[in-house]
Formats: sequence, C-alpha cells, structure tokens
Amino acid sequence: AGTLPNPLSLPFGETSQVRAGARDIFGFVFSVDGPFEFAVVAGGGAIDQSGTFVAGQTAAYFSDTIEVTWGGYVGYSDVEVLPGAPHEIIISPSQASVLTTQDTSFEAAVFDESGNQLPNVDIQWFVEAETGASMDLLTGLLTAGCTTGTFVGAVTATYGSVSSVATLNIDPGGAVPEYV
Repeated sequence: AGTLPNPLSLPFGETSQVRAGARDIFGFVFSVDGPFEFAVVAGGGAIDQSGTFVAGQTAAYFSDTIEVTWGGYVGYSDVEVLPGAPHEIIISPSQASVLTTQDTSFEAAVFDESGNQLPNVDIQWFVEAETGASMDLLTGLLTAGCTTGTFVGAVTATYGSVSSVATLNIDPGGAVPEYV
C-alpha cells in the first residue's frame, strides 16, 4: 500500500486528494479495492479517511509521514510542504552606518505569511540617489559616496511585489584628503 504521487509536494495550507494503491515486488502498480485507512505519522499536515491531505504551516520535507493501511499491508509516503507566496522581506542590518567611500553589505531574507523562509531567491537592491552611494543591485554591497547624513528608507530590497527598506547612515572619515 502507498500513495501517488510520492512524494506529495504542495504549498502550506493547500489540499490534495491522495490516491492509494499497491505495487507488487517488481514495482508494478495494480488495482486494489479499498477501504484504505490513512494517517499522518511524522508531521507535515493532516489527512482524513477519504484521503484528503491538508499541508501544514511548516515548509519542510517529511519522510514516511503518510501511512496507508490496506488489509494487513502498510505503506508510507513522503510529503514536501513548500513555502507559500512571498509576504515579507527582512533586511539585515535594518540600519547601517558606514564611513564615506567605504563599503557595507546588506542581506535580505524573504518569508511567506507563515514565516517560512523562501529558498534561493534573487533580491533586487536599490539605493536612493540622494545618498551619493552606489550599490551592486544583485549582491547588496553598498559603497558610500562623500555625502554624509542619515537617509531613512534609502536602501530597498525587492522580491516580486514585496519590498522592504533600511536606513543608511554615512559618516565622515572614510575619505582621506591628499595634500600636495
């Protein structure tokens, strides 16, 4: 006994009808009349006795979590709960101080509405022109210019339709004047 597909992959909170069946020792699927009994034994969501699975709120891979019983046979299937749509970006640091002409780095993480971090996202960075700074739009590396001050919300991280801002303090002292 087991389920198709295996693994079952779906975003948190989504539902899927689990199809139960059996394979012989050679791996061939054959028709089996129920009834089947379903249970979730290792997390990842919930399943009712009709086989409707509801993914839980934690994005992760759950091995051997759906248990299907038919007669004296028991089978297990894996579940992969995927993060949901982007909901929030957290920039670190949320406020950075840097000396003129020096570098500082920003990092950002994207989360869904349940707080699951989305993996492998490409953040787009932007810095306001008034700062006099330049920024690598893909890596978050910022190089301060010679304009000093506190620039609230001057650094922006964007992923899809979600964005967040950070404050940039540029202090004097990085550039060393050269006297001839």
